[in-house]
Amino acid sequence: MVGDKIKERDEHTCQWCGKKLEKRNCHTSHVITRKNIAVRWNENNLKTLCYYCHIQRWHKSPLEATRWFKNKFPDRYEYLMREKNKIAKYSVLDLQEMIDNHKNSN
Repeated sequence: MVGDKIKERDEHTCQWCGKKLEKRNCHTSHVITRKNIAVRWNENNLKTLCYYCHIQRWHKSPLEATRWFKNKFPDRYEYLMREKNKIAKYSVLDLQEMIDNHKNSN
């Protein structure tokens, strides 16, 4: 599953406060809303946060959250700013492969 891969990449650590996380306190969070399909499942668009940082900081303070992300991950921020406006074009075969990969990762 994509979320598990991101948590492993981030070593089950909140990227904002640095707290080691486990179980329900370990959230995978999107940088750019998941409604944007151009970057929805891009690994650069996902981060690990604890419950508090995810809800109280990321969602309730979007300007502070954007500044934090841009400062902590400047290369990822610039990449996402370029990619987010691209139109995602997938062939039927691409979509079937994504579905198959998703099914196999569960």
